[in-house]
Amino acid sequence: MRDTYTQLYIHCVWATWDRLSIITPDIQPAVYAEILRQCQQLKSTPISVGGIADHVHLLVGIPPTLSISELMKAVTGSSSHFVTHVIRPNEFFKWQGSYGAFTVSSDHLDLIANYIRNQPQHQAQRSLTPQWELPSPPSAQAAIDCITAISIALTFTVPQTIDEKTMKTLIITVGTRQVGWRCQDGVVRSLGADGDRGYPPHIDQLYAEFGRQRGYYGEADKPEYRWAARHLGELIYHHCEQQGDFGAIVLPMDDEIVQKQIQDGLSEVILWGTDQPEETPWNFRRGDTCWLAKLMAGKLQQTYPDLQIQVWNPVVAVNQVATIQQYLQDFLVAHTLRCLDVSMDEPLTLQIQTKGSAPQIANSLEICAAALMRQCTVEQVIPTEPDPLFEVVDPEAKLSQTQMATGFSTVNLGEYFWPVERERILSAWKRGDFAEARVWLSAHRDRYQAVYDLAGHLALASNWQWQDTLKALMGIGWLDHAATKQKASKALRSQWRQAIQDQYKENETPESKFLKIWESRFLIYLYLQRANDTAAFMQTVQVLERLLFWRYQTEDWIQQGYLKPKDGDRSPWGTDYPASFGELIRAWRQLADVPEADPVFKDLIWANQKRNGIVHDNKSVTRQELTRFIGLAEKASIAEIYTAIEQTLEQFCPPDRPRPDLSLLQDLYQWGIEQLQG
Repeated sequence: MRDTYTQLYIHCVWATWDRLSIITPDIQPAVYAEILRQCQQLKSTPISVGGIADHVHLLVGIPPTLSISELMKAVTGSSSHFVTHVIRPNEFFKWQGSYGAFTVSSDHLDLIANYIRNQPQHQAQRSLTPQWELPSPPSAQAAIDCITAISIALTFTVPQTIDEKTMKTLIITVGTRQVGWRCQDGVVRSLGADGDRGYPPHIDQLYAEFGRQRGYYGEADKPEYRWAARHLGELIYHHCEQQGDFGAIVLPMDDEIVQKQIQDGLSEVILWGTDQPEETPWNFRRGDTCWLAKLMAGKLQQTYPDLQIQVWNPVVAVNQVATIQQYLQDFLVAHTLRCLDVSMDEPLTLQIQTKGSAPQIANSLEICAAALMRQCTVEQVIPTEPDPLFEVVDPEAKLSQTQMATGFSTVNLGEYFWPVERERILSAWKRGDFAEARVWLSAHRDRYQAVYDLAGHLALASNWQWQDTLKALMGIGWLDHAATKQKASKALRSQWRQAIQDQYKENETPESKFLKIWESRFLIYLYLQRANDTAAFMQTVQVLERLLFWRYQTEDWIQQGYLKPKDGDRSPWGTDYPASFGELIRAWRQLADVPEADPVFKDLIWANQKRNGIVHDNKSVTRQELTRFIGLAEKASIAEIYTAIEQTLEQFCPPDRPRPDLSLLQDLYQWGIEQLQG
């Protein structure tokens, strides 16, 4: 064969962060379009894309020069950026850091493409092919059986879970005391010690080290115009550059910080030095640290060759706070968003060290960094300065050595904002807006990881995805996660585990269905908290209808003659007849043996008519109508209304199966509130 010929088809599947249902119908077409556009840019041939609210399938032909990891990084990165910057600015949208990839033979492209196009139907009918889905990879034998029986793939790739890593950036505002030079006599001398404030006259001695006489800026021999950190830093930098060696540079405040943070995932250091405009008087400009930042960069690059180093020296006066903040916003926000795009689903941590800089610069960086707490973790790194700063090594010769920091501490900036933000989180949590609560909690994950994760799971539950919620809560997904173990007692987790096991069944049982029906009453409570009486009524009626439908199937009302299908023939239906709410109400009346004039039956008829009016004629339910339906006064409290609704629903339970006292959802909801309040 003279020309290279390839047929490489890949079926990829990946999920949203925490399997949240955030690919909503209004953005789904745009998300898919962006994925297809990115495939085309990569010289790939997209064949089919589809999925549901929490995951995506993609069938694509790829060139031999493109790896699967490159493809996934590009399509997930561009699509998440497209959502958060174009169609849903400032809203949460993120992909999970894992994917499945399957090679597909050309003979079976139509089969896979149709499977992808019909994802909603497969999900609804539970006709999924496990080998093509996330998150559980099939066993090796299952893979062999699948290939043998269906012959759909030349090779089989188990979905891979990528270990979650942290991308960490450290920004250091460079001050005059943060750089030292190890002289020929072994003494470390700071470039910022000028004989004032009790500091030793290191600068004079450093000029002598390099055989230079210390001079002045300008022609006037004024002490405030003497050469200082700016001039000395430039002199030493050119010396090191010519020698090709920055080994004599010492970083008293930051050496231990960088060394330790590299072990914890530090990948980039940004050094911000001061470089004031020419019109700034020399008594201020002489202390600029732009060359000290370059010396630090040289030392760090020589010590840690794989570390990314960036020097940022904007020309701005240190007393121009508004200008500094504008520079920071333009630089820091763009840099952070770029890092988030590159890191995709790797959590980003932004660290700042401002100990040695001017207060205006330190405060400005802290404010701008704090504004990014929703996008990433922001931490302040604080070196512990030695006491005293300089150690006397020879009293007679008056020789003093710059001492190293004795350690450092790390503080999440979210702690400063917690007293205020806790009230916002609690407010969102109590009214059931768990997505909003999760956004506010994102800056406090170091202390509230279990509550943050729970907010995502409860958001699923409030979207009626209870089976998905149960699955997400199990095991290390939440219940056995280290963060949850730290906050919840073993006895409490054991109680939750039993409740989950009772309800989560691959093949539903009457008991698990009954428990799930009662779990959905939690939504009634949330709607009441939001003062949404119409939604609370609709959810109440839905629970009631599900309860009656469950009884019809469990007790076989057709066979007993209480429920009569419209065609009059019982035998073909069994318990599969799709009875309407009205039919269930009338069947219940016969079962309960109550007359048509019975108040409870009349209330049910009214509820059915009211529900139809809401759906068909866009009507609403008032608080008065809701309370009258459950037999309360209009001014009843939310707690009283909710209790009365539970009691109203309970009358339709079978005599031998009363309402469950405990609700897993309500228990988790209340536990979250207690954690936030505590």
